[in-house]
Amino acid sequence: MSTKELGDYLRKERERKNMSIDEIATTLKMTSTNVQNIENGNLDAIRLNDIFVKSHLKSYIKELGFNPEDLF
Repeated sequence: MSTKELGDYLRKERERKNMSIDEIATTLKMTSTNVQNIENGNLDAIRLNDIFVKSHLKSYIKELGFNPEDLF
């Protein structure tokens, strides 16, 4: 699964759960911009090192009720 496909999937699931970008950002303690970058598959725009980007992505996946290992 590409990062764009994963981002699309996460956005659809977030919307299905009626969560706004701001709500998920607050829950995950990240900026709304970073949530949007994840959903757009634009991980390079997140100005953190790769370990933190992966950590944010895994947290997002878990918050939506999925196992990150199933999506990576």
